[in-house]
Amino acid sequence: MTTVGNSASASAYSAAQPATNTLSSDIREGHLKSAMPLSEAWAPQFMVKGDLNGDAQLSQDEFVDLLAKASVAEDKARELFAQFGGTEKQGITVDQFFEGIKNSNARGETTFSKLTDSVMYDKQGKVDESGLSSFLQAGAAFAEQFWGSRR
Repeated sequence: MTTVGNSASASAYSAAQPATNTLSSDIREGHLKSAMPLSEAWAPQFMVKGDLNGDAQLSQDEFVDLLAKASVAEDKARELFAQFGGTEKQGITVDQFFEGIKNSNARGETTFSKLTDSVMYDKQGKVDESGLSSFLQAGAAFAEQFWGSRR
């Protein structure tokens, strides 16, 4: 089971809060604190952004195209796709994608922090509020479903 934030504080939070809160309302209200990198927290949104055919998987081509937004070379993207459990004929699920990002971050790789930066900042290095808002809204329902299943 994946949790957001410190498990001790998450347990205390769960006991103190009504079960009707959603992750997004918890965040808006400032209840959750997390050391989880945004690249992991936003895995569902990245999945939606990359899943061009809407089959709830990332094909190898979709994965390569998504990582190209972070200037990742095609051969490196294909290597990561295989590490995440994908093949030329079998895409990766959001669970595989999330675990792959988490493992990549744990190895100290910066690939997914660069992907995060690609949606947060414009070409001049300024926060792209409109682009970031669109990105988060486009994947909001999928993210709620993904994180809701991990509580």
